[in-house]
Amino acid sequence: MINAVGISLNSIMNYYRDTVIISNGSYHYRFITDNKDFFKMIEEDTQIKDYYYTNTNDYIDQKSQNYISLKKGDSTFYEKRNVKELLTEGELPTNSNEIILSEQYLEDLDIGDKIRLKKVDGGNSQFEIVGFIDESKTTSYDRMFNALSYVD
Repeated sequence: MINAVGISLNSIMNYYRDTVIISNGSYHYRFITDNKDFFKMIEEDTQIKDYYYTNTNDYIDQKSQNYISLKKGDSTFYEKRNVKELLTEGELPTNSNEIILSEQYLEDLDIGDKIRLKKVDGGNSQFEIVGFIDESKTTSYDRMFNALSYVD
C-alpha cells in the first residue's frame, strides 16, 4: 500500500513537471564571459524571455584589510533571485557606486559611509554603503558572497 501511494505521488509530480515544461519551457543556461558581442546577441534573441547579468570579484577593504567577495547584478538579477530578503537594514543598490555589505561590518561602518576596496587582481573602487545583508543566507547562491552591488 505504501509503495502504491509513493508511486502515485511520483507520477503526479512527474505529470505536473512535464505540463509546466510543455507550457512554459525549461531552459536554464549559465554563460561565463565578458564578451560584449555575446551580450548583444542574447539581448536581441527573441526566443530568450528572461536573462540577467552577474559577476563576482574578490576585493580587499583597504582600511580593515578584510577580504570581500563582491557579487554584482543587474535589476533583473535582484528581482529573480529575490535578493531583497537578504537585507537586514537599508536598501538594494541602484547603481554601480552603491554596495550592501555583510552584517559583520556593522561594528565599523554605517549606511551612508564610503568604503574603498582594492580588487585582488588590481584596481581600486569606492562605494557608498546603502544596506547590510545576512551573509549566512547567501549560501544558496552560485557562490557565497559577503557584499552586493549593481552591474552597469
